[in-house]
Amino acid sequence: MALSGGDGDGPETSAKSVRTYMSELRRWLGAEHVPSARGSGYRLAQSVTSDWDQFHSLAQENSDDPYEQIGSLSAALNLVCGRPFAGTNYKWVDAELLVSEIEVAISEVARRLGAIAAEQNMAAVAWFAGRRAVLACPYDVGLWEMALEGAAGYDAAELRRTWHNAQVALGDEAGALGEVAQRLGLI
Repeated sequence: MALSGGDGDGPETSAKSVRTYMSELRRWLGAEHVPSARGSGYRLAQSVTSDWDQFHSLAQENSDDPYEQIGSLSAALNLVCGRPFAGTNYKWVDAELLVSEIEVAISEVARRLGAIAAEQNMAAVAWFAGRRAVLACPYDVGLWEMALEGAAGYDAAELRRTWHNAQVALGDEAGALGEVAQRLGLI
């Protein structure tokens, strides 16, 4: 159970434990955000949101102004801190395919931001989009390519650092970036 911090491999969490955890959660968030259980379970109030909710909201920005789009999409990618659910062993995450869903969404936002940045000739923004996205999707060659392209227009030291990070993350698969690396003078 995610709220219990258990790894999902141990014995069932008792009803008393669940009530204790929910009581603690209610105390942390406020009773108005965690109503008492009615029927078969607990449900958080709609006022409780997550970074995933915020990401979706920012990613759905559909202004015609490219600078507003850059602001919203960049804010969405700023929420990315690493691999989704890294370091956890929640079975429900795998069962619901959440990691894949999150990685695809991050990748799509990064690619949209990279395309807008390229149209606006903003290499630093394209580099940012690629670098933030590979935090969550480190094995995506296309995102590393975007990060390298952006870094090339941003700073030579950052280009070398990004290339090194791509090689570490991709291992043998970094060869797929050979054409880009050669064009950018990295090999």
